[in-house]
This record gives sequence, structure tokens and C-alpha cells, in this order.
Amino acid sequence: MPNTVADPTLWLDWNLSNVLSAAQLFFTCVGFGIAIWQLVRTASLLEKVRSRLIENDLLVALPELHKLEDELDDSVKGGDPSVVERMLVKYSRSSSRISALLQIESTAAEEPLVLLLAQAGNSAQKAKAELAQGSDRELAEVVKLAMGKVAKVSAEASGLIARLEKRVSA
Repeated sequence: MPNTVADPTLWLDWNLSNVLSAAQLFFTCVGFGIAIWQLVRTASLLEKVRSRLIENDLLVALPELHKLEDELDDSVKGGDPSVVERMLVKYSRSSSRISALLQIESTAAEEPLVLLLAQAGNSAQKAKAELAQGSDRELAEVVKLAMGKVAKVSAEASGLIARLEKRVSA
């Protein structure tokens, strides 16, 4: 029967093969450590890039609300209900899109704007529906509530635009 007791001096035999195996094990462990560190760094950077892209989308989309508010004002002054209906639909769609972007990248400061956007969008939809059914009320009276909510959104959006511009330029 062969001797099964290991000779303690054999594992310390530092011939070239054993030295290369030990070096290979060491560099493999270091390589895996670096790979894991790079994956963690990449995940962190991806989150920052995603956040920055959403902020850039908001910086493009939020001023659109100001433009739509102006166009809605002009269409109400023009007195054509069909033009006002189209503008209300545009505003409602834009407010829904921006609200969704804000909910993706939500912070406590942006939550009031999400609520205001939802209210303004709902008011715009109700006013549009009333106009589409042929309301007996004056055009300005039908859109009065929606216009008030749109103005509130516009004021809040201006503040958010300023904060985003500061954050992006930093």
C-alpha cells in the first residue's frame, strides 16, 4: 500500500512549475478583483448617464410647456374652438409625457410639478371634451380653469428649468 501521508516539504518545492502556478493564481485573483471593481464602477456611471439623459430631455421638454401655454392663450384670443381644442390636446399630451419623465427621475423637489401637470392635463382634457360637445358657455369661460392650472405649471416649470440648468452646468 502506498504511503498516503503527504510530505510537508513537497508543497514548498519552489521549482519553476510551482512558482508559475502560484503566480497564475495570484494574477487570476487580481484580475477578477479588477473586473468586479470595473463592473461596479460601470453600473454607477450608467446610473449617472441615465439621470443626465433624463435631465436633458426635461430641459428640452419643459420650455415646450411655456410655448404651448402661449399658443393656447393666442388660440383662445383668436376665438376658434377647433384650434383651442387642438392646443388643449397638445398640452395634455405634453404634460403627460413630462410627468412620466419626472416620475422616472423623481426627487422631492419635483413632486409638486408632477401633481400640477396631472391636474393641468386633466383640466385640459375636460375643457377639450366640453368644447367638442359644443358648449353653450363662452370659449374663455370653458378654458378658464385649465388656463389657471396651465399658468401654475408654467411657473413651477420655470423653477425646475433653473435647477436643472444649474445641475447640468455643474
